[in-house]
Amino acid sequence: MFMNKSSIIKYLEPTYIPIYYFPGGKTSLQNLIELECSTNVSSKIYFDLSQICHNIQRLSIEICETNTINDNPGLLSLIESQNSLKEMRFTSFNQTFTKLGEVIIKQVDTLISLYFIDFVCIPIESLNQLYNIKKLYICFPYGYNFQLLKFINLPRVEIINIQGGNGRNYGDISLFKEYGQIIEKTQGMIREIYVDIDGWPEEEGMILYYIKSLTKNCPMLEKAKIWFIEGHLEIFEEFLISCKHLKTLIIEFTSFTGFWNAIEVSPLFNILANKTKNLNELTFIGIINYSSEDLIKFLESWRSKKNLFIAFDRNSNLAQHLDIFESFKLEGVLRGWEILNEDTDNNSRTQQNDDYYDDDIFDICY
Repeated sequence: MFMNKSSIIKYLEPTYIPIYYFPGGKTSLQNLIELECSTNVSSKIYFDLSQICHNIQRLSIEICETNTINDNPGLLSLIESQNSLKEMRFTSFNQTFTKLGEVIIKQVDTLISLYFIDFVCIPIESLNQLYNIKKLYICFPYGYNFQLLKFINLPRVEIINIQGGNGRNYGDISLFKEYGQIIEKTQGMIREIYVDIDGWPEEEGMILYYIKSLTKNCPMLEKAKIWFIEGHLEIFEEFLISCKHLKTLIIEFTSFTGFWNAIEVSPLFNILANKTKNLNELTFIGIINYSSEDLIKFLESWRSKKNLFIAFDRNSNLAQHLDIFESFKLEGVLRGWEILNEDTDNNSRTQQNDDYYDDDIFDICY
C-alpha cells in the first residue's frame, strides 16, 4: 500500500492489518469521518485509532456474539475519543451493553442519529439521556416483540422509523400502543414517521390510538404511514386536518375480520382531495375498490394542487385504469404513477424528483 502526504482517508473498514503502520497512514487517517467496524477486530487496533482519529462523524458497529463490545475496550475508547460524532449504527444480537451506553452518553452534545438493527443494544435509560437525538431507526428480526418501546423518551426526535415486530397483542403489550406512547412524549417536532410490522395488525383499537396520537402530537408531520380502518373516516379526516404539512402519505388497508374484501375508497378520495394542501406523494397498499369515475373525479380535483405521484397495490381493478393514469400524467396532474410489485415498464410510469429518496425514512434500514 502506498500513501503520500496528500492522501486523505474519509471512509474505512478496519482489517487485521493496521493501516496506520504504512508510510503516511497516521496523517491520512486524521481526517477520517466514517468508520464501519466489527467487534471481531483486535482491540489494540481500535486503541491505536483512538489516538489518531478524533473527527469521525458516522460510526457503524457490528457487535458479534462471540466477541462482544465488552470484549473490545479499544472500540469503546475509540467512541469516547470522538469530538463530533453525529450518527451511530449498531447491528447486534439479543443483549444490552451497559458500558456501551455509558460511552455513548458522552457524545450527547453532537449525536443526532441512531440506528439499531435486530436489537436495541444499549439500556433504555442510556438512550433516553441522548436528548439531542433527531433520527431513530429500529429494525426488529422477524416475529420479535420489543417490550421496552413504551419507555423510550426522546422529546426532540424528528424522524422515527421502526420496522418489524409483531402486531398482535401479548398480554397488555401492543406495538401500536407503544408507538403512540413514544409519540406522546415528544415535543411536537416529528416530521417523518414510518412504522411497520410483521404480518397483519389485529388490534383495531390500538391502531386508532396510534392515529389519534399522530393527530394530537405531530403538527409538523410531513411524511407518514398509517393504517386505514373502514368505518372510521372521521379519525382519518381529523388526522389530515391536524397534519396540514403532510407531503408524503402511505395508507395501508387492513382487515380485522379475516375476509379479504375490497375496501371502497371513494369516500377516502373525497377527504384526500378536500383536506390536504401540500400532499404530493400518495401510496395505497391493500385491496381497494373504486370506479373509473371515482378515479377521474379524484384526479380532476388535483389540478389546482402540486402534481402528484401516486402508487397502488396490484389488484384486478387496476388494469382498466392505466389509460387514466397516463392521461393525467401527460396533462401534468400526475408527476408519475406506479403499480407496486410490478417490474414491467407497461405498468410503471414514474418521474421521481432526484432528491426524493435521499436519506428517505421509507427505505428499509437493513
